[in-house]
Amino acid sequence: MPNIGVCFSGGIAKGAFQIGFCKALLNYIKLDDISAVSASSIGSWNAAAFLTENIDYAEELWLDNGAERLHKTIHLLTKRLNTFNRFDLMINDNINIDKDFFVTCCEFPSMSVNHYNVKGWEPSEIRKILHAAVSIPSLMQPIKVNNKKLIDGAFRDNIPLKPLLDIDLDLIFVVHFDPFWVYQGDAQNSDKIINLCFFINEHIIKNSFDFRNKSISKMIDMGYIRTTELLETLFRNGTKDLEYILHVNKAYNTKALNADKGLNTDRMINIMNEVSNKAERLLKKIINS
Repeated sequence: MPNIGVCFSGGIAKGAFQIGFCKALLNYIKLDDISAVSASSIGSWNAAAFLTENIDYAEELWLDNGAERLHKTIHLLTKRLNTFNRFDLMINDNINIDKDFFVTCCEFPSMSVNHYNVKGWEPSEIRKILHAAVSIPSLMQPIKVNNKKLIDGAFRDNIPLKPLLDIDLDLIFVVHFDPFWVYQGDAQNSDKIINLCFFINEHIIKNSFDFRNKSISKMIDMGYIRTTELLETLFRNGTKDLEYILHVNKAYNTKALNADKGLNTDRMINIMNEVSNKAERLLKKIINS
């Protein structure tokens, strides 16, 4: 079995697609086949549920009618996210992460980004950093973890692929929502990255906060169906035939480049990531010159 990694991007309400993805993936492989996971923002909570075998319960929480109140006003959204009690239920008090699990957070107020590997962390500290991963500035207070004030990492790295590239993995599923995103690194890594984008044309901002039961249910179903269709093709010769999987994935990624595209919230966030990261590199260059 290939060494597999999964990257869960941020996406607010669109994170529901990732629940469908997880359910479909587990029809083909076992959790033990996953070597490492990275995640940003709401993807961190989905990833935690995935790694602790709580996906079915996570689906129930996403579909909870109480989530519809998030849809009505920003005020209710803020109130709900400040406590985050619903999603807290995904994580039990004895949570144990025994795989590499990189949670993306920004340090406040410097906005420097880090990918914290919570493998082996105490349950209380894991819960804190998951809260930090969705702590949106101006709406929520930074969360103190290991003497650092941390906030949502999506502001600097919404698709946190880098920590997985630093590990010897054979396949990396990148589950995201930006139709323009493609891996732009070396060709050796390119073929092993399975670019799974769940793009929907949306009213900018509005649909990212659509927590209505009907919308969430539809996204979970679409995530399951599209992932199943892809895995049927990738694993046609079984899950151990890596050469065939990489060959098929290369063609799939090429096709994805020509898929429908449009401006959505995630494209805007990733543009912001690119600009801030370039500015940071430039500043370091100036300081070191």
